[in-house]
Amino acid sequence: LAHSYVHGPHVPWNLLGAASDGQDERAATGRALPPQLARPWFRVCRRLGMPPVLTAGATDLWNWRLRDPRGAFAPSNLELITTMTGTPSETNFHVVPCAMQAAAARVVPKLFLADTLLRDCRDAQLTRLLRELTDVLITFRRLFAEVGRGVDRDVFYDVYRPLLDGFHPEGIALRGVSLEEATNAATSGELGAAEVVGGDTAFALVRSKGPSAGQSTMILLIDSFLGVRHDNLGCAFQEDMLGYMPEPHRRMVLSAHHRFKRVPSLREHVRMRQSSRDGPALAGAFDECVAALGEFRRAHLALVSSYLTRTKTGTGASTWRTLLQATLDRTRAAAIGAGTGAPAA
Repeated sequence: LAHSYVHGPHVPWNLLGAASDGQDERAATGRALPPQLARPWFRVCRRLGMPPVLTAGATDLWNWRLRDPRGAFAPSNLELITTMTGTPSETNFHVVPCAMQAAAARVVPKLFLADTLLRDCRDAQLTRLLRELTDVLITFRRLFAEVGRGVDRDVFYDVYRPLLDGFHPEGIALRGVSLEEATNAATSGELGAAEVVGGDTAFALVRSKGPSAGQSTMILLIDSFLGVRHDNLGCAFQEDMLGYMPEPHRRMVLSAHHRFKRVPSLREHVRMRQSSRDGPALAGAFDECVAALGEFRRAHLALVSSYLTRTKTGTGASTWRTLLQATLDRTRAAAIGAGTGAPAA
């Protein structure tokens, strides 16, 4: 609600941002929320451990309902509870990742058993888990194709995408929230990745990036499980996006990272076990899973390239082409080349 209020096309910015005594110039000329919206929104964000900005969690996880309660959990049977534009393009842009999250629901808890499977060399179970994850990634790619059919490029770029820029780099003034209050919340981690960049006793100026697919826990967990090692740009982006997840989701990803660090990586385990009884099947399943993740990332890059032809910046304030190509390259490099004649790295 607060995000829609700030971004509404008829909001008189000069009135919302009108300065009062002691407020700095940026609050007078930039985006601002009145105390009636800013204070409750700030309290909710602190409780969720998230920045005061629209996030992928809000758009993809918490804003859906089934058209037919007895029907399938599929994009065609999903609709948004609240929209900012009322367009089918906005709806389709979010129901697809919502359906993808649901498709991964059964396999994600199993990833948290992987460290035990690795420690005990349960290769047959690891093979089954990899094949199940491969099926999920193939489903991701099939669902992702719905975006190209349901999201009009011009409507997305000219009407909806401007609403996904977040409050970066200018920030938003939260009136009724003091600089001290916001700084304390940010320092304690209660505002996720939000940066408090100014203010006084009457308002806080807070800077946050807009929603991004990188704010989803799924791909970060899958990367961690498969041992995909990103370059500095990719690592920095994923670290940043952690701060835009709901705090329990962030803890879940960090817990997975910690668990996988206590055992040899899955990739290294697969390489060492190739001569064992179940090793060839395990190696084949691993490479198939990495290939499926790579194909999904390739499809993502192709689709984004067709929508963002007029900008170099993605919705999460990322340099999208460089970032997505780098993550694709690093994903492909994770394969060990089992059964392909390619050398193992």
